[in-house]
Amino acid sequence: MLERYYNLLHQVQELLVVCKFEIRRHERLLRHTKDPDAISKIQEQLNTLEELKLLLEDAIKYARLCRWHSCIEEGIPHLEKTLKTGRSSFQKLNRLEYGEV
Repeated sequence: MLERYYNLLHQVQELLVVCKFEIRRHERLLRHTKDPDAISKIQEQLNTLEELKLLLEDAIKYARLCRWHSCIEEGIPHLEKTLKTGRSSFQKLNRLEYGEV
């Protein structure tokens, strides 16, 4: 169970790193874009990424609290749910960014 916990925690942490990278990328795009339609689209994606970043950070904090209080069995489902939510959010963002929706 401990190994599962650490694997999930590591995956959520990796997703957070990717999320922060995407936030920085969108901020750069926003600074260099003049088109109002593109600006609104980028800002919408940036807002979604910021919300996702907060979700991932909160999940990591909660999982660490669970470990600290010796209740890892509560942290594992929370990490699994967060990972699933995070991945689906990235898929939706990619579809929006490349106009597949």
